[in-house]
Amino acid sequence: MRIHYEQQWVCATRRLSKNTDFLILDEATSALDSKTEKEIQQSIDALQGKYTLLIVAHRLSTVRNVDRVILMEKGQIVDMDSFESLVKRNVKFKRMVELQEI
Repeated sequence: MRIHYEQQWVCATRRLSKNTDFLILDEATSALDSKTEKEIQQSIDALQGKYTLLIVAHRLSTVRNVDRVILMEKGQIVDMDSFESLVKRNVKFKRMVELQEI
């Protein structure tokens, strides 16, 4: 029986999370179809508050519900705040969100 990608991801995340309080997710939803992305996002949301998550993402929908977004450019931190606050006050971030139709 073939296990779907999202099931593998959830199983791997659960297994890893038993041994740590800190998880790093690097482009966790970058190559997924919309349905699978939504399922993975629900899994990420379920882990919030239980673990410290560091999520590296170009797909901004992945970080919409996080506590703090760190906006980087050319390896430098250029801004840091909640998603909604960045949308309101950072023109570049707002434009990125608009382009991704979030």
